[in-house]
Amino acid sequence: LEEYIATDERAPAGPPCGPVAVILSARSEEQLVESARQLHGALAGCGDADFTSIAFTLQTCREAMEYRLAFLAVSINDVRAHLTAFVAGEAGSQVLTGCVKTHREMMALLDSDTEVRHALSGLGGRGRHDILMGLWLRGFPFDWRTLYGANAPRRTELPGYPFARTV
Repeated sequence: LEEYIATDERAPAGPPCGPVAVILSARSEEQLVESARQLHGALAGCGDADFTSIAFTLQTCREAMEYRLAFLAVSINDVRAHLTAFVAGEAGSQVLTGCVKTHREMMALLDSDTEVRHALSGLGGRGRHDILMGLWLRGFPFDWRTLYGANAPRRTELPGYPFARTV
């Protein structure tokens, strides 16, 4: 038996043209901090050529959970700096956090209307990542793939989810 190694014919995406939304989520605040810590460590060997693929993977290949973190970044070093600040509890206003539970009813109401959902899904294309991230932090189910169209970057390997420790 041999291990299957998937091939991806797409070329690496390269550096983005502008800021990109970087998102993380977890089932608890503690797991969100641990997830940020693990991602920070995994990015140590990455360069800006990997940046868009990393953001794409975080946006599209992870389950969106209750506790959420989002920020805009333009480079791997930018991502690492924001993650360092978040883990240290010194994130400031550039790193946004949210909990879905307190906004679940409002987000379900917004998502139930097709025209509202369509208007909100166009925020990324209009460069309104700030509003998009704010809605996602509160639980709005956004399809991040729409930001990339036919030019989606390839997925990349990132650390897994930090499950809660039991005693």
